[in-house]
Formats: sequence, structure tokens, C-alpha cells
Amino acid sequence: MKNVKKISFIAIAMLLAGCGNNTSESLGTDTEKPIPSDTPTEPKTEDPKTEPRPTEEPITTAPSTDTETDSEPETDAPIRKTLANALTLDYTNSTAQVGLSYKMEEELEATTEYFEEYHYNGYTIVNDFADEGNYLFYHDYNNESYLYFAPDSSNPNPVEAWLNKGVKDAPLGIENTYFSLPLFLSELDATKAYFIQGLYIIDDEAEMAKLNASSFGFAWMNECSSLAIAVDNTTGYITQVMALPEDPNDDDNFVLIKLNNIGTTVFQDSLLPTPPSSTNVMEYWQYKGWDGPKVDKYPTSLTLTPDTSATVDENGKVVLDIEKEAQVTYAILPDDADKRHVTLHVQDETIASLNYDFGTQTLKVTALKEGETEVWIRGDSAAGEDTGVESNHLTIKVNPLKSQNLEGQVYGLDFTGIVETNLGVTNTLANSLPVTAKANKAKVVIGNSDLFAKKALILNPCQQGGESGAAYAAFDFDDQEVSSVSFYYGYYYAGANTNDGMNNVTKIAIETSADGETWTEVADITSEVKANISTKNLKLMERSFAPASKVRVALTSNMIGKNLSFAFDHIDFMADENCHDHTDAPEVIEVTSIDGFALGSETIKVGKSTPVSYLINPANATDPSVVGVSSNETVAKFESTEAGLVLKGLSAGTAEVYLRATNGVESAKVTVTVSEPATLDSNLLSTFRGDTDDSKDTILSISGTTMTVKIEEETFVLTYDDKNEDGYYMFYNDAGDICGVKYSTYNSTLSFSSTTKLGTHTINAHNTHDGFTKYIVCESITLSVDKDKYLPGDKGTVSALFTPSNTTVKELTYTSSDESILKFNMEGSKTFTCVAPGTATITATNEEGVFGTIEVTVSEKTRPSSITVTSSKTEISTGEKVSLSVAFDPADCDDKDITYTSSDETIATVNKKGEVTGLAAGEVDITVSLTSNPTISGTIHITVSGEAAIIDAGYCGTYSGYDISGATVIVEVSPDGTIVVTNEDSSETGTYTFSKPVGSYYYFHDGDGTETFKIYFTADELELSFSSEELEGTLTMYCGEYISLSK
Repeated sequence: MKNVKKISFIAIAMLLAGCGNNTSESLGTDTEKPIPSDTPTEPKTEDPKTEPRPTEEPITTAPSTDTETDSEPETDAPIRKTLANALTLDYTNSTAQVGLSYKMEEELEATTEYFEEYHYNGYTIVNDFADEGNYLFYHDYNNESYLYFAPDSSNPNPVEAWLNKGVKDAPLGIENTYFSLPLFLSELDATKAYFIQGLYIIDDEAEMAKLNASSFGFAWMNECSSLAIAVDNTTGYITQVMALPEDPNDDDNFVLIKLNNIGTTVFQDSLLPTPPSSTNVMEYWQYKGWDGPKVDKYPTSLTLTPDTSATVDENGKVVLDIEKEAQVTYAILPDDADKRHVTLHVQDETIASLNYDFGTQTLKVTALKEGETEVWIRGDSAAGEDTGVESNHLTIKVNPLKSQNLEGQVYGLDFTGIVETNLGVTNTLANSLPVTAKANKAKVVIGNSDLFAKKALILNPCQQGGESGAAYAAFDFDDQEVSSVSFYYGYYYAGANTNDGMNNVTKIAIETSADGETWTEVADITSEVKANISTKNLKLMERSFAPASKVRVALTSNMIGKNLSFAFDHIDFMADENCHDHTDAPEVIEVTSIDGFALGSETIKVGKSTPVSYLINPANATDPSVVGVSSNETVAKFESTEAGLVLKGLSAGTAEVYLRATNGVESAKVTVTVSEPATLDSNLLSTFRGDTDDSKDTILSISGTTMTVKIEEETFVLTYDDKNEDGYYMFYNDAGDICGVKYSTYNSTLSFSSTTKLGTHTINAHNTHDGFTKYIVCESITLSVDKDKYLPGDKGTVSALFTPSNTTVKELTYTSSDESILKFNMEGSKTFTCVAPGTATITATNEEGVFGTIEVTVSEKTRPSSITVTSSKTEISTGEKVSLSVAFDPADCDDKDITYTSSDETIATVNKKGEVTGLAAGEVDITVSLTSNPTISGTIHITVSGEAAIIDAGYCGTYSGYDISGATVIVEVSPDGTIVVTNEDSSETGTYTFSKPVGSYYYFHDGDGTETFKIYFTADELELSFSSEELEGTLTMYCGEYISLSK
């Protein structure tokens, strides 16, 4: 039985589409378009009185296998026109309005198409979408569909043609380009339909497959699984057809056909082409005027050639720097090859990529990382795509990042911090050369960058604040002169809108000065930086200039308020033979102050560190080293790392910290507060289950401060850090995995922060994840059955008890160790059937592999050794009934299936219930025997007195059957002329008395004498009928002509 929800949905959809009326409306507009005509024709009509009158069908709520009949109903109710009758009518000269809705891809919106067809004098005429009078004409010829083509001007002798093949004589598939009404009417099988809610429904799988392959071939984008058909109750014609997919909630896919103007559609005959015939039906090549069918021509040679602008070494390799591109042209021979599609190939796509450049109509190679790889193309062949001739292979050589030229190096500067415009630097070369630095519109940062591992200097000329003018980093070397600079640069931050200020940078320059006031540009590096700067790779900048003691890198912008993260974390300066060398001062330069001492944060968590920044004055102090001092090193302590000096929190509390130079000079003091991480929510200390963003099954457990996450076969272990400002408890590990969670008491689920990342997996990356639910692992399963004893043929049920009782997964699979003894009725069922004596083990297993077992024994049936029959009386009158009692020895035997027989059924009969009915005067023996072994039996002697029964003994007994509504009907016929009729479905019962015999019929009446039933008896059956098709009152039944019942 099909889903009632789906049937209701189809009915509602048809009604909404306008199927509930007898008029026809345009699918696309509110008014109907006029049909072109030059000569009006007389409308074709059908006289409803001459049509066969179909039988009124039963009102059902589910599919019925009953077929329609042509019998005439006995009432004057309105006649419903049947589908079978509708298929016999003439639909010549009619209009079909066809609508389609479908999705080409799941993420796209549904596409809707509408077109109109006129079925006129053997033609199917499809109107164009623009309604400009351009028509497609279809016509059958020799049982095939043909499409009309007007004369082709490219043919020296153009002719009209009817075609069903295209280029290379490929089938046009014309039968799948429009809706063929004659094909639909001939293909539709009315016996596959059932009637519900005013519509004929077809959802038979085989029938729908046939219709999808034929009548609905034009709707190849739709997979139709059911069909709803409306038949006009006045004219008997099919007026609307709607095809729907399997999912009743899918309103993006449907096919809707509306039939109207049946018999009255006309068309301008002067517009009709000559019908297809042996003279105008031809092949495509004949229509085009060719000498023969067209043959595909595939490439026989493909050649790749680097563009003249590309760099090619002596070995023929195309040489590229990282992130640079080269154009490659390709040639195809022969020139007249018409199959020119090629497939692009790259040996190692991590080193270089190959793409089609639509702007230049060439191929484009892009360097990705250092290494060598090959690129080539391959054409197609008759065997298919990418199976043809292969081009030459070009080797692409990607250079490594450029290395620095540090000849004559005198400075290698790292950055320590910045206070206002004072930039802290340290010379990594142990030469004590003097250096100070200043910066404008700059900041020193560390962390959150893919390119820079240590403190980096960011220059942003677009930022607000600072001195007016350019962003710069200026370096003063006192009396030491330098002649070249070298540094690696890049964007510090990656991501949308983080570097949009580069578009407003007007100048990036290297400048020198003699006094620090007047600066002279020595190198304009704007174009080079803009062309090469990246978030993925560092780029090298090197420039030489005349010796100078002051050098700066400056950026100028025409816009304030933009983002820009032009950065470098180290800068080197070299001096050639023309530079003046610094003259060392004979005295030791002492540290005079430690300025700008600051912590990245003055509040830190236990186990976490914060960076330290400071400035040593003077920068060329002989010994610029410092040590960190803490008033309580059990609370916070300084540590040296590769990234510089940091302060680490050790326990909760406060401490006063500062820096001290070797000569005792101290910095300002700062109070730091160290606190414990937020206490984990106790609701999190459990196990949860859900899935990742890519739908992988995931189990997450939190114990103590450790989180263990198992994603299919991968396991991740993370440690609790702290609670963030959004309320998520954050867990991390050294591999860079992050997981933020919090528990919702509202719906008892675990939700995730959008930053959660575990290896290559994410959870809630788009803030749309539903969360995880608590996962209670099943520890054990205890089984029980519903009986203590089972016999062959018995049915039983297994029950399962889970430990713990709130186990998450309770779906079980039941199996029997021996299906010849005991087997389950169907997969997933917990009901079993006992087949034969023996012992079998039932096993119930959940998806985690936890299982429980129970042994079930099927016993042999035990037979009685004797049967004793007794009755409350052994003398009865004709028409009287008496019930027999049967006792078995032993009383607890299993086999109690018995058979009742009468030694003379003309005197007395006995039914299956052990009720004896007297029919005629005489004596009779009633025998009760064991069905499986009739030799085990008991007998009782009955005496019957009085006149003979009113109804022949052979007709007496209990009969059962069904009325036309499917209700179960029981009729008990007694010799005294009484019948008891019961509707078991409604639990209604009526008693009726013999009235008179008429021919072979017995008539019965109710209490007021009204003749109600007549019965026709055969050997073991009777036919029950009554004057009305419906009997109401004490007893309700639906009879039709008659009901057949059997003993």
C-alpha cells in the first residue's frame, strides 16, 4: 500500500494546478492564446448519451486490484467517467499545455519550462517560447516520429525535408523532444490505476518505468515515480496529467500536462508543411546536399610551444620563479580537424598548474613550488575523450626562493619592539657597530602569521595616526656607512580585506640620507613589490646604492583607513670598499635605560606565556643583555625562547616583574596577574556522538582535562586550555588541533566553536552544525522470550534489556543459530516462528558489536492417549442445538486439534465448534477424533425427536466471506429457518427468519416482516443478496449484486 501522504500530496497538487475544474487555463498566463486559423471548422462533439456508462467505482483509501466493470449501477447517482473509457475517446484536434520543473544540480534553483502543442490532423505542432509564430512540426511516418526542416541555404539544391537523424546520421531522439499525445494514450494501461480523492493514480514501478522511457522521454530531467490523472466527469475526457517524483515533499520536480480544446483545436492549413513521404523523408547529409554522411576528423599531431616571452634554458626547460606564469601555445594537425577538444595533463600538480587562458586563447602554466614537472595535452579519438594522440611534454622548472647576497654584511637586524616612533632593533652580528631605528605608522607583532615565525615589523601607510606622510622604517648607523640592503618581505596577514590598502599605495622606495632630515630616493621598488608580494611565499628585495649612513624603507598612500600588512622580520645591510667604517669608541658604552618594557598581556593563565617587549638605550650598549626579575617566581617566571623573552604563568596569584641590565639598570615594574583556567562544566565530562562537517561519524570523550576525539579510524588527543569570551571551553594540542565546546542544558547537546579543526576535519566551520548528543555505551544486553514452552508452528517475540538502561544505541539485529528449528520472520524483526523440534540460540547484536544470547527449545507435540466426549443432554428436538464438551487424557497434552463428524447428517449435524443441531427424528453418533491420528477418538450417542428441519441439513452451517468494502461477513444457517448475519469488522449482528422459497432462492425477513435477504445455496457455498446495495440499521453491509460466502 502506497504512502497515503504522497497520494494526498498528488491530489492537492493537481487541485492547485487547476485540475479540479472542467475548464482549461494557460500554464503560463491567465488567458488562453488564440490558435491561428484561416478557415474555421465545425467543432467536433461527442454525445455523452451514446457513451458506455462506467460502473460507479468504490470509494477507497488505498490502491485496489479490482478492475472496472461495465455493469450498470442500480441507483440514479451521477456517473463518474472512467479512465478506461477516457482512453477510448477521440483526442484528434486538441491542445496540450506542457510544464516542467526540475533541478540540474542539487545546489541550483529549479528550472521551469512551458510549451504548447497543437495536435491537428496528424501533426504535432510545438509553439515557440516567444510566441512569434515560429513552429516546430512533427509527424509520424512508418511508425517513426519525424521533424520538419525548411530548405537549407547551404545546399546548392535546397529542399524541404522530414528528418529523424542528424550529423553523422546520429538519431535526433525526436520522440524525446516533445510530448506525444497518441503515444501516451496508447501506452497508458488503465488496469494499473486506482481511484482516490477524485484522481486516477498510477505508481506501479514497472508501469512508470515504461512511461518514463516512452511518453515522458521528453522530460528526461525528471524521474517520475507516480502519475495522477484527472478525467472530466461530464465529457469523460482526460483533462490533466501530473507526474511526480518519489519524495512527496519535493516540489521542485514535476511534469504537468493540461489538455483542452479537445476536438475544437484548429490551425492555419497554409502554414502546414507537406506531410512526410518517400520523396521528402531523407538523411541529414542528403538534406545538406553533401556527397555522403559526415565523418569526424581527429587530430593526428599536437605540439606545445612556449611563448616567446617565456624563459627557456639550454635544455629546453621552461624556467619560472614561484607564483610566476608562462604562456604556452598549442598547434593541431591537420588544420581541418573538427574534433579539437584536448585534455590538460600535469605530472605533479603541487609544483605547477596548467589551465586554459580564455583571454589569450592559449595555455597558462603557473609555478607553485620549487621542483620540476612535465605538462602535456592529449586529444580525443573515436574511442572517446582523452584517448587520442598525445603532444610533446614540456618540462617546467620552478626555481627556489632567491638566496641573499650577504657579501660585506655589517648588520643583521631583528626587531624587539616599538615605543611611539622608537623602533627597537638588535644586531645579530657580534660587531658592536652602532645602530638606532625609528618607524612611523608601524607596529611590531608576533604570531598568527603563516610567513613570519619571529617578531616582524608591519608598515601601513593607510593607517590613521602617527606622523603625517609615509610609513617608514629608518635606520641610523652613526658613522658607519652601508651600500646595499637585503630583506625578505610579504603580507603578514592572509585573508579577505586584510591587504586591500596595497591598491592605494603610490610609492614604495628605498631612500638614503646624510642628516636624517632630507631623504633621497635611491630605488623605486613599487612595481616589483606589487607584482610579487604574497601571503604564501616570502620574496627577496635587494638594492645597492651609494654609501650612506642612514637608510629607510618608505611606503606612501593616497588613502587613509585601509588595511595593509607589508612586513619583514629581519633586514641586512652590507658595506663595500667605498664605505666609511665605524671607529670604535675606546670606552665601554653602558646601558642607561630600559624603556618601553611591556607584556603582551598583564593577565595570563597558568601554563601560558606572554611576549615581552623593551628598548635598550643606547641601542649600541656594549652589553645590551637583560634578565627578567619576578617578585614571586612560583607565580610567574621569565623564560628565553627562540622567539625572544617571554613571561610564563606558573600558579594563581600576582607578581611584580621587571627587567634588569647587567650594570643594574632596571626597567619600570609591571604587576602581572596569573589565574587558573575556568573550571570545566561538569556536563562536559562525558561521551558524545555526532559527525564532522564532511559527515564522518565522530565520538568525543572528555575526562579530567583531556579530550579524546575519534573520527572513524583517526584519533585526536587534546588538552584543556581555558574558557574563551564566547563561553567555549578550548582544547589544544601541539599538532595545531583546536576544539572549542560548550554544553547546552536546553537541548542536552554539545555545540562547537567555528574555530574547531582536527587534522583535515572541521566541525561547525560555517556555524550551522546541530551539535553532538550524549553517547551512552551499551555494556550488556539481556534477552528474554514471551513463552516458557514453544511448539512447532508457534510464534514468539524476543525482548531485550540494556545495561545501562539509557544506552544510546538500542537498534538490534536478531539472528538464529539454526533456522531449521527457529527463524525470524524478516530482517530487523524480533518476532520468530518455530519450525521444528530442537534447540536454537537467538543472538541480538547492536552496531557497536555488543550482543546478548538466549537458548530457545522447540518441543515435540504430545498427543492424548484418549478422548472423552460429554454433553449436557443427549436427547434433543429437531432444530435444537446442544454443545459438546471434550476432555483429553492427559489433560496437558499439546496436540488438541480435533475433528467432529456425524454418523448421519440427515438426522443431526455438528460444526467445528462442537455444536450439534437436530435435523430429523432418529439416532446418531457424534465422533470426535484427533486430526493427526483419527484412531484416537471419542463418541457420544444423540437422539433427535420432532419434525424435519425447515432448511436442508446440507445447507446448514457457518459461512464466511467479504462484502465489496472488504468487511468480513459471517452467516450461520440453522435448520429451524433462522440465519444470523455478522459484520465482524463493525461487530454488528442481525437475526433473520425464513420467509418463503422462490425457485432456488430462500427468502428471509427481519422482525417486522420486511423481506431483507435472499440466499442461493450450492454444495459448500451460498450467494447472499438484498434489495438495496447498502444495508443500514442494526447491520451495515455493502453487497452490490451479491456476496459469495463459503463454509
